[in-house]
Amino acid sequence: MANVGYLCQRWAGNECDLEYKIIVECSLKKLAALGLNIDVANDDPTHFDPDSAAQMMACNLAARLRELPKHSQVLLGPALQSLLDAEHFTLDGVGLQADAMERSRLYDRVEQILGTYDFIFSPTLTAPPPLADPQGDQRVTVNGDKLNLKKWWSHLSLANLTGHPAISIPCGIDENKLPVGLHAIAGWDQEQDLLSLASAVAIFDDWTERWPQHC
Repeated sequence: MANVGYLCQRWAGNECDLEYKIIVECSLKKLAALGLNIDVANDDPTHFDPDSAAQMMACNLAARLRELPKHSQVLLGPALQSLLDAEHFTLDGVGLQADAMERSRLYDRVEQILGTYDFIFSPTLTAPPPLADPQGDQRVTVNGDKLNLKKWWSHLSLANLTGHPAISIPCGIDENKLPVGLHAIAGWDQEQDLLSLASAVAIFDDWTERWPQHC
């Protein structure tokens, strides 16, 4: 597998829980034994700002939701209903254009990394998920600290902004018997490389017969 990978430990500044970090690093060590060379960085060289991504996605979603007929809008949940309220959620055209320009610069920075590396790695999620209870505590616990839910997943929106192909590969099970993912981004038209990578992980960590435990 003579490829080169780049692992970022704190993508978009999101710290990974130690348990998940160990599982992901263990999977990468197994890939290294197959010939995958991996460089590790503690900081994000793309300087990705997930707040910019969130603003762009919220504006896009708000515009689409406001095109829905009224009988469909009333079926939306509270979070989406808030995007329909023009007084509380305004579409900032200047800010949106600034975010679009930053997205172009972000794309260039990702392309620069992929000019040297075949894959950009990170944990798919940074910690175990909160309970699926909208009335409960929707925060995640990372290394003992309770953090906003966006600290759990927001780094994944980098690939949404740049359009690069990406994949989440099951690479282990946490202490709660829930799957942990290895996230990989590759260059344009390199989807087959991502599928080959996933196949390689499945060779030494076959997850296909495992099922998450339910409470």
